[in-house]
Amino acid sequence: MQETSKTNSNESKIAVTYIRTGSIEQNHIIGGVSATRQMDKIKSVAEKQGAQLVAEFADLGVPRREKNRPAFEKLLDYLSKNKVNTVYVAGIDCLSDVTEIAAPMTHAIEKTGAQLVFTDEDRAQLKAFGV
Repeated sequence: MQETSKTNSNESKIAVTYIRTGSIEQNHIIGGVSATRQMDKIKSVAEKQGAQLVAEFADLGVPRREKNRPAFEKLLDYLSKNKVNTVYVAGIDCLSDVTEIAAPMTHAIEKTGAQLVFTDEDRAQLKAFGV
């Protein structure tokens, strides 16, 4: 899990990121769902939306069907203690490809009052997952 804090006087849209890779090797896959590619896409979208990224959470080497997500739990704890408007995630599959896992994760984030933004998904795909 990586967590990076930054400060800025402009608190109009405070955001955090969550990334996940299924294996450590995915961090080096060119064109795949690597941690670097996820972060690059998230940072690009966040910048276009005027968001200030204040923390990053990463579960690296955690299969998408795994429910035990230490960094995700730290993300939820962070959201409960800090004012955050948005959580950026590259795609629904970065949470899970199993609705029974992905849906509760999305609802847990939304329950904190933060908006969940998938940078790689369209609304039709998200509705298929019930989010």
